[in-house]
Amino acid sequence: MQAALIIPLALGAVGAEPGGGLDIKQAVEVALARAPALEARRAQEAAARAQAESASGAYLPRITFEANYLARSPKNKLPVDLPTIPGVSFDIGEVDDVHHLQVGLQAGYRVFDLSRGHRVDAARVKADAEVAETEARAADLAYGVRATFLAALYARDVRDITQASLALAREEEKRSELRVKAGVESDVALAQAKVRVAGLAAQARRASLELERYRARLASLMGQDSLPELEGDLEALGAPTAPLDPEAHPELRRLAALEQASLQMASARKLDLVPTLTVMGRASLQYPRAMKLELGPVYEAGATLSWSIFDGFQRGSDIDAAKAQAEALARMSEATRENLARDLIDLDARAKTAEADLASADETLQQTQVYLRVARASVSAGAGTELDVHTAELGLDQAKVARKKALFERAMIRAETLKVYGRGASPSGGAS
Repeated sequence: MQAALIIPLALGAVGAEPGGGLDIKQAVEVALARAPALEARRAQEAAARAQAESASGAYLPRITFEANYLARSPKNKLPVDLPTIPGVSFDIGEVDDVHHLQVGLQAGYRVFDLSRGHRVDAARVKADAEVAETEARAADLAYGVRATFLAALYARDVRDITQASLALAREEEKRSELRVKAGVESDVALAQAKVRVAGLAAQARRASLELERYRARLASLMGQDSLPELEGDLEALGAPTAPLDPEAHPELRRLAALEQASLQMASARKLDLVPTLTVMGRASLQYPRAMKLELGPVYEAGATLSWSIFDGFQRGSDIDAAKAQAEALARMSEATRENLARDLIDLDARAKTAEADLASADETLQQTQVYLRVARASVSAGAGTELDVHTAELGLDQAKVARKKALFERAMIRAETLKVYGRGASPSGGAS
């Protein structure tokens, strides 16, 4: 992992100039803001947060309104015959056991439940896991946007280089035609000029088509109908910046949250063995009330002690399952961490190769420019041929494109590095 940490991150944001086009940071932000897949993930986050709030409600009392009416038939009668005692009168009124009415409020609160806190914590960390999952999806989508944007910039630069060379080649073709008519140049030189024009024209068309394809794909990712005008420079987008912390990868945070949730549920099931205590109170209007044919208030209060002594070994099985799930998630975290380390090592090696390729391309471009100047000077002095100039011009075109390709490869490595680090939006400091 240490070797991977030295990989410089890139894709520094190149802001669009006033009246300019779209830069890579803006493209990522727009795509992430409207992506249907991320909208679905945000809905999942909202559901997880709602479940966490529901679990937190276990700390609050329960208040219930009740209203019921019951009619019975036939009417009950007293089953005993009371004795007749001289001087003593038994006045037992009738009890209306036909009509029964009750309306009231009942409040209950569980004052002692050791498992409650662990269940609430498990629901909360599950919500955190959903957030991390959304961030991981965002990182994948952001990489797709960055890769498309960089490919479009590369196609644009190749098109511009080719079109500039094509304009010069066409001028050279016209001059060559005039020299052939004047008899100071052979048809071979004119044919070489025409071949160069045809080759550059074909290359320019290919680059233009590639640019339109990537712009269309970028517009689709951003949910736009019109093709965006791009603003940015491959060299600036490949500039190094500070490394990030691989432990902050959203997938690692998601797995850690799910592991914690499993451990919390195991603890909650363990504590289910401890009795719970619930207190309750109720105030109601009842008819009949106290065996009298009247509607009046009745007040009740009490407590319930609940103790699940034996549940068919379900508690033990649930605890074992939760612990096994936590262990599996821990091993998955280790595997993910190792995969990220290997990816970063590969990117580190590729980054070094890209820097070497860029240095080689710069050197080749400088030498080719010198070669072209020498070839043109030799033709002017009568010591060289147009073939030497044509070869030098072709080499210069290839050197320019090779340099852009090296810059594109370096910027793509930076984009892949951000993906490995799980970064969707721009890191602090302006990297995109």
